[in-house]
Amino acid sequence: MSKSKSPAPHPLAAKLKSAEGAALLAKRWTEDLFARPVGELVDAKAAARTVHESLTAVAESESAQKHLLARVEEVAARYEKEKRPLRDLMAPAFPAAALRLARRPHQPHRQLVLRVLDREPVRQLIRMLLLEALVDFGRRISAPISSSRVGKGLGALGSLAGAVGAGVLGAVGGELEKQVEKRAAEFADGALSKVLSRIVDLVTDPRHGSEQAELRATIAEGLLEVPAQELVAELRKMNPETLVAELRRATREFAAWPQARAELERELEFALAPHAKVKLGDLLDELGIRTPVERALNEVLAERARAFDWSALFHELESI
Repeated sequence: MSKSKSPAPHPLAAKLKSAEGAALLAKRWTEDLFARPVGELVDAKAAARTVHESLTAVAESESAQKHLLARVEEVAARYEKEKRPLRDLMAPAFPAAALRLARRPHQPHRQLVLRVLDREPVRQLIRMLLLEALVDFGRRISAPISSSRVGKGLGALGSLAGAVGAGVLGAVGGELEKQVEKRAAEFADGALSKVLSRIVDLVTDPRHGSEQAELRATIAEGLLEVPAQELVAELRKMNPETLVAELRRATREFAAWPQARAELERELEFALAPHAKVKLGDLLDELGIRTPVERALNEVLAERARAFDWSALFHELESI
């Protein structure tokens, strides 16, 4: 059985695969692309359909989840034994920028902070802290006299008073502790809203702007000083497999939402609206990146043009 012969080289194929021909083709493609309005290049409806179909496919793909987990594990393994802090693992400009941003004077609106913090779990946390502090204080002041500075200063008399006090407290200690806890709970409940309001005042009051800025900077510095291996340890504690599974579940639920595609289309239309009639080249000019993007695009297209099998394509076109 004879093997099928490969098609003879097409006359234009050699020119298109030459450096000059490939560069010319890439230039013409790029010029055409840059001369078209953004709205013509990106259709919101078609893009929304593509994104929605892609999300649906990824959500149903077991291999996609395994792939994402593998990438997470690669990053974790890379930094698992890295003792250097985050600050030393990035270019110096980024930590410096983070600290400058943290130190910028900024006070959020009071109602916004109150809306975020005034939640039942936050209230329960504040109540627990207040209650623990008050009960501890109550127990301290109800301690036997002999353990106090006054009792120790009385010598033998203090020891006698301490013995008597210990006996009395031993008899009524349980009831006294109950009373302390009861009063502390009542006080904590009454003070809860005031404490929450005071926290909000401290965060939003312009008079404390410099203090808040320094606090933010201190927190940022603390994060930048954390060794990378400790962050990896925290990541493993969170169980990456569970996190990826939850992400996949959320993606699946969004993709199954009847309004998903319409919402994607609406958001894309909103994002594209200001640039829909602007030529891509002009938009890149406004962003200051036309030259590097154009150069990179020309290089990639020229490389692919030289590697492409033009002869086979021309012969296929001739057979249509």
